[in-house]
Amino acid sequence: QWTQQLAQEEKNLKDPTKKKKKSVGSYIKEEHAAAGIVFKNSAEHSRMSRVTILFATLMGQMMVCGVFYDEKSDTNMHATPTFWEVLVQLSLNDLVIAFLATVLMIPVAIILAIFFSMKKIDPESSFEVQKSQYLKNRRKLKLAYIVTLLWWLVCAYAITIFSLSFSVREK
Repeated sequence: QWTQQLAQEEKNLKDPTKKKKKSVGSYIKEEHAAAGIVFKNSAEHSRMSRVTILFATLMGQMMVCGVFYDEKSDTNMHATPTFWEVLVQLSLNDLVIAFLATVLMIPVAIILAIFFSMKKIDPESSFEVQKSQYLKNRRKLKLAYIVTLLWWLVCAYAITIFSLSFSVREK
């Protein structure tokens, strides 16, 4: 009976059409934006580039939230509201702003992923071809990090200006 199971497993290994189904936990570990950074090892995107893309996307979302946010101060709230009091105060407008920020950052994340993607170097090619492909990948990564740094600076400046304008409005 175990020989039949072994033969079936070998048959499944040889058949490329039969793919092993992923469990929910392994799917989350590999495909989730934050968990994939730790658990997924990719030749196309390094962990550092995935962290950079995630951080740039989060900074962009905060900037977009600042653009569309309209502060409405409530004088009835005491100085330190509880979590549930803040949750009840959230309006539909806040949800729309969060959804809009997420949707607007999807193209930015895709563009950054394209910038940070590296082409595989063919081990069968000559040393000169491998070296030129490696240098192209390095130049592309340097450009991607420079573009992302500029994006971070713009986002940080905008977030700082928005927070200062909100604090002035409160006084």
